[in-house]
Amino acid sequence: MQQDSPIVGIWSDGSIYGPGAQADTVFVFLPDGTGVLEEWNFVLCCYDLFTWETGSDGVLTITGVKSVTQDGTGQVIDKPSLFRVEQMLFSVAEEDTPKGGVAEVLTIVSNSPKRLLLIEKYGRFTKGRFCQGGSDYQLPTFYEVTSNDTDN
Repeated sequence: MQQDSPIVGIWSDGSIYGPGAQADTVFVFLPDGTGVLEEWNFVLCCYDLFTWETGSDGVLTITGVKSVTQDGTGQVIDKPSLFRVEQMLFSVAEEDTPKGGVAEVLTIVSNSPKRLLLIEKYGRFTKGRFCQGGSDYQLPTFYEVTSNDTDN
């Protein structure tokens, strides 16, 4: 169980820079050592389910379990996840944000020369889909494709 880790919760790069971002990357770290990486661009594009663990030395390891996407017809596609990152340093601290406020920020630094994470700072969600410790988190849902969407 990872429930006492400061990383537990919902983190978003858009919460630091917003409002106004049309794209967002959201990390969800649940207390049971599972999590979700969501990619949004106006609507949900995809998400990966993963397991995670932290060491006492501030090191984070993420191992993907399943990747979920949606094709142009609305069909949801599940496949094994290729998302795996080991030995990333992380910290959680209050920081000044570009929009002029102060927020609790998760900073992730990859030791890998092939960085899989392009955004390294994520702000803790405090409204909207916020849940204390992730206990009431629900998986995101895809945009529902209608016949009007595919007629063009």
